[in-house]
Amino acid sequence: MNIVQGKNINLRTAEIEDAAFILELRMLEHKNKHLSKVENDLQKQQEWLTTYKLKELDGEGYCFVIENKRGEKLGLVRVYDLQSESFCWGSWLIKDGAPMNTAVESALRVYELGLCKSAF
Repeated sequence: MNIVQGKNINLRTAEIEDAAFILELRMLEHKNKHLSKVENDLQKQQEWLTTYKLKELDGEGYCFVIENKRGEKLGLVRVYDLQSESFCWGSWLIKDGAPMNTAVESALRVYELGLCKSAF
C-alpha cells in the first residue's frame, strides 16, 4: 500500500477490501453522471480493482481512497497516464458529508503526485 500524506487527509492506494466502498460511491446517481456506468456487482468491482492493481505495479495508474487521519474513507480518485511532464486524473468522488476541505486538499495531493512524482 502506498500513501500520499496531506495535512488533514491521506491518499492511499485502494485495496480489494475497498471494493464495497468504491461500488457504493459509484452507484450514487448524483455522483456518477460523468463516469462510465458500472453494474451493482461487488464481484465485478473486485475484479476491476484486481486488474487495476496490475497497472500500479507498472506505474501506469493508481486508484486512491481518500481518507482522514483516523482512516475514515472520504472518497476516491484515480491518477493515470503519468508522463514525465503530464498526467490525467478522474473518477474523483467525495462522499456526502465529508469535511469541506476534503475536495481541495485531495486535489492538491493529486497534483503533488502527478507533477512532482516525488510524493510517491
